[in-house]
Amino acid sequence: MSVRYASYDIQISKFSPRHLLRYVAAVVIVLLLIGSGIYSAQHYVYKSMSKNNFVLKTGMGEKSRLMLADGTMVYLNAGSSLKYSGSFNARNREVLLSGEAYFEVTRQPGNTPFTVKTDQYNVVVKGTKFNVSSYDEDELSTTALLEGSIDILYKGKHISVAPGELVRLNKHSGELFMEKGQASQYASWTEGRVEYDKISLGELVVRLSRIYDVSITLDNSLDKDISFRVSLRNEKTIGDILKALSKIIPIRYERSGKNIHILKK
Repeated sequence: MSVRYASYDIQISKFSPRHLLRYVAAVVIVLLLIGSGIYSAQHYVYKSMSKNNFVLKTGMGEKSRLMLADGTMVYLNAGSSLKYSGSFNARNREVLLSGEAYFEVTRQPGNTPFTVKTDQYNVVVKGTKFNVSSYDEDELSTTALLEGSIDILYKGKHISVAPGELVRLNKHSGELFMEKGQASQYASWTEGRVEYDKISLGELVVRLSRIYDVSITLDNSLDKDISFRVSLRNEKTIGDILKALSKIIPIRYERSGKNIHILKK
């Protein structure tokens, strides 16, 4: 799968020498990420105003990777943003996520928790590997735990999650439910793979649209709720993905630029 590399933009307001050190550190991180040749680092915005925040954003068809000051690795999927305080450190470990990200959180002396805030719930951890998907436009928010343990904070409740468990929240009904599964598949996107034991056609085309920066629609003749297992590895283009998908389910597609319409074969 090809990943588009984006330019990055660092905006700076007035800052003190102490702020300058933070800015230089941010630049070094961005340059290191670009040098890795794997993920893009883009739209990295520094603001030294009433709210001193860093914001990392990815466009459609892009991915980014970032190491935070506490050693935590964050992989940001397409169409996502991650915001955190300019004073983020081993004692202040909160980030705000919109979209999807995979985290490898380092454990800190004193076990200061690491918190991922979304528009639906918070995920609290101390040292673990997990994936969170919470796009504004999606019907579901999903958290999958690969290693360690996490707590989901939702409407005053603490829900403990064990490795291999998946938590889904239906945004419309407010219903939160948990299921067992192969949680690692929810982080497969970090390795350029599309791999799910069970995914609906409707959910899959939404994910593919983000990954490849295209607009995919389904013909009315297709059942968007039909579920199936999919494992597509190292595919180069969206055309390759759709051709491979047509071997799993009977579909064909028509394409005009970035617009793709999928029909029943």
